[in-house]
Amino acid sequence: MHQVSLTKALQRLHRLSGEPSTREISRRTRGALSHTTVSQTLRGTQQLPSWRSVELVVTALEGDQEEFRSLWVAAREAEENRRPFPKGKPDASRQFVAADGELSPATSSVINKSRLIRRDHGKDKAISFLEEWQSGKPVSTAVLVELVSLTGYEEKGIDQYSELIEEAIADDYPETSGSALWLAYRCEKRQDRKRALFLLMCALRMAPNSARVLYRIGDYYETSNDLEKAGIFYRRACEVEIDSVYLYSVVNVLCMLGQPQEAARICQEAYIKTKNTDVVDGWAKALLVSGAHDEAVRVLREHANSVPKDRGYSLQELGQILCQINRFEEAKEVYEEILEGDPGAYERDHALGGLAYIHLMQGNESEGRSFLARVLEGASDS
Repeated sequence: MHQVSLTKALQRLHRLSGEPSTREISRRTRGALSHTTVSQTLRGTQQLPSWRSVELVVTALEGDQEEFRSLWVAAREAEENRRPFPKGKPDASRQFVAADGELSPATSSVINKSRLIRRDHGKDKAISFLEEWQSGKPVSTAVLVELVSLTGYEEKGIDQYSELIEEAIADDYPETSGSALWLAYRCEKRQDRKRALFLLMCALRMAPNSARVLYRIGDYYETSNDLEKAGIFYRRACEVEIDSVYLYSVVNVLCMLGQPQEAARICQEAYIKTKNTDVVDGWAKALLVSGAHDEAVRVLREHANSVPKDRGYSLQELGQILCQINRFEEAKEVYEEILEGDPGAYERDHALGGLAYIHLMQGNESEGRSFLARVLEGASDS
């Protein structure tokens, strides 16, 4: 129920923002989200999207982050309550905390206990327990991050622990790579990029083979306009883990560096391993930038035919690419194929919007307006 409320709120925000394309929203996130991930976040799936995905989409659509953070936290808590809890006596030997740095057994145990308290007695009791444990001790970054997470990462929670945060940022040795990444994020928020880079490198020392750490460092260098270094770290992240966000970032940076063929090669190798829609989309984009238009069309068509569950998304992407290279008649056939396949509302509206765009570009104003009217009818029905 809570996830449904989140999805409906996201879809309403999308409509109020003029329904920009998923590709445009992806562009507004600086490539942090692929357009397919944007589509899945807006469409709603069985799996709750990450807060990062929701936050980036809401920011791109100029929505109220506090409103959506509350909706996401409610959905996340409902999801946690649905998860079966492992049986057995809760003690220090049961490790729910990933210790990717120098997390002591005592700290690990106290965090585990706080999670048991939250399960049995609620969030406020868990917060009180952690605050009491932390009182009078040197700051434990792991406990601090746990405290902030219990407040839902709300600004009021961050304000509440601002002194602890400042003390933790001054500490040269964060306990885990996760806490180092979070402190680096807080430094970037306050424009202290030098300290942020130091903390990112702390995270790298503690978890040199973590794709998440490598990606975050790549993102830091991209926002610093050091594309060469960004590309190095994005590629290393992709070597560790095939993930749509990591691949989209490496494709984006390599294309900006004038290396679309290398981007296509990386995506092709990843696609052979995964047959993933996000991966084939990145592959097609790199091929398009390199001028291999026919090859981009081919890989999308073959994926649509070979992976039925992703057919609608792949055809949607294929239609957009055909429009970009002015092959409008082929794009019409693709959009009509989507409509013939009993699409969901989101795919239907994009196909109708694509047909409207083509007719308007070809000077068929009445036909274009007719397709736009059908899109608006669908929006009012939802």
